[in-house]
Amino acid sequence: MIPIGIFSVFLLENAGILGAVINMVLGIGGLIILAPWFFRWYFICAGLMFGRTNMAQTKEDEISARLKHLQG
Repeated sequence: MIPIGIFSVFLLENAGILGAVINMVLGIGGLIILAPWFFRWYFICAGLMFGRTNMAQTKEDEISARLKHLQG
């Protein structure tokens, strides 16, 4: 992430409006990639706070299956 941050600051300082547009496109692209992951975990946590364990149990089973697959 540090090289991306340095590149982003370089673009903002030296490339003017074009650098700002490139940073905006990179930022929106990053949000599109990270939003589904974030909101899935958010809804799992919110469900646990209100006593709904179905999504958390499903995620736990999914993670357990991945770990068993990685262990051989």
